[in-house]
Formats: sequence, structure tokens, C-alpha cells
Amino acid sequence: MLDLVGIISGFIILATLIYLKVDFGKAIMVATLILLLLSEPSLQGLSWITEITLESDTLSLIAIITQIAFLGYLYKDSEQVMRMIKELRAALPDRRMVIGSIPALFGLMPMPGGALVSAPMIDDEGDQLNL
Repeated sequence: MLDLVGIISGFIILATLIYLKVDFGKAIMVATLILLLLSEPSLQGLSWITEITLESDTLSLIAIITQIAFLGYLYKDSEQVMRMIKELRAALPDRRMVIGSIPALFGLMPMPGGALVSAPMIDDEGDQLNL
């Protein structure tokens, strides 16, 4: 029963923090900590966080995600990618269609982390649409 209270409380706190325009990452962290404290009231839950964070698999995953994000920014600075986006703008009449087609095209590429690679390019298009 306490687990259900923790889940509901976490979602309510998350929705409230997002409504109050708190940074999304911070809101997720606060809601996660509330969920952890209500579902595992002992200090064992906090020791799990340090154990999981310091595992080699977790550190490897963090390094891989960082490298994929870096690759995305390199793609953004590449002239070929900007040329592709320019051609998409010319071919598609609506900027919203351009925003939707960028991740679709990167999804066709045989590489992991396509969403992280296409995110910087979508960010530029979104800025032009005031999104």
C-alpha cells in the first residue's frame, strides 16, 4: 500500500514541479527521491543509489551516452548535415514536417543513439518555430 502512495505522490509532485516551470531534470530527481523514500523508508534505498551509480556498467553507459551526444553536435556542425536540412526545408512546405522528418531520416541510419544525434538539429528548427 505504501508503494502505491509513493507512486501517486511522485506523479503529483512531478506534475506540480513541471507546472511551476522547475527544470525537468530536477523535477524528475525530486519525484524519484520521493518515490524511493516512500517505497523503501529505510536507509537501504540510499545505499542502493551509490552502489548502482558506481557500477562499471552504469559508468560505461554514461560514457557511451556522452559520446553519442558529442557525435550529434559534430554532425550538427558538419556542412553535409546542414545541407540535408536545407534540402528538406526546400522540399517540405511546412517547418513542422521538417522537424518530424529529421529524426525519421536519422532513424534509417544504422547506428545507435539516432535520437541523441538528431536532437541538436531539431533544436535549431524548433527555435525558428519558437518551440
